[in-house]
Order: sequence, then C-alpha cells, then structure tokens
Amino acid sequence: PAERLGTYPVGPADVDGTHPGDFDKLRAYSREQAVWAVRAAGVVQRNAIQRDTTASCLDALRARGIIR
Repeated sequence: PAERLGTYPVGPADVDGTHPGDFDKLRAYSREQAVWAVRAAGVVQRNAIQRDTTASCLDALRARGIIR
C-alpha cells in the first residue's frame, strides 16, 4: 500500500495581528508548513518509486510468460 501523507499543520487560530507574539506564531506555523512539504515530497517520491518498481517487475514476469 502507498505511504500516506502526514497531517497538514493547523495554523494558529488566535492570531489577529494585534498581539506582540502573533508574528512569532505565524513564523512557527510557516516552518511547520515547510517541514510538512519536504516530508510530503519524500512520500510522493517513495510512492512513485514503489509503483515503478512494481510495474517493472510485472512487465518482466509478463515478458517471461509467467503472468498475463
């Protein structure tokens, strides 16, 4: 089975731009999004590799007449 993507980070709900810590919360959220994106790209790449490997294996078995 394909590897699943991790849960997308949830943004801070209490940010309205008027509190001193709002910028820090948004910056932390942005970092979480970047980390999620890198991990998601890895998942997509690994899933593609698995599909290609499976397809190549099945093609080889068909070429040898083992399966149709």
